[in-house]
Amino acid sequence: MFAGLCLFIGNSGASFTSQKTSPPSPSQSTTSSAPARSPTSNYRLSPEKYKKAVAYSRAGYRLYFLSVFWNLAVLLILLRSHAIARIRDFAESHAKYRFLQAVTFVPLVFGLLALSELPIRIY
Repeated sequence: MFAGLCLFIGNSGASFTSQKTSPPSPSQSTTSSAPARSPTSNYRLSPEKYKKAVAYSRAGYRLYFLSVFWNLAVLLILLRSHAIARIRDFAESHAKYRFLQAVTFVPLVFGLLALSELPIRIY
């Protein structure tokens, strides 16, 4: 999650850079019937590669939504089983100050959540 946030912050700066485009020069013809295309804009996938690409994309979407529901279920199970409360109690009993309690509690909870995501990450 932290890595995703870092990537988001790192990429957000790139979207704010302004790109200057020059207006078309008068020498360019605006009345041409077909716009000029680069050689890569006409590329098409073969039907079998297209089917593979669509199947790969759909599998990625299924895996994403499965992981969202899995994470919600794990959180609910951890809350219902009072596992989070036991970790909180452990942190409170081993640290006097709130900051040290947080330093104990947060890594334990994140580690537990990371372990619960392991089956989906492996797949």
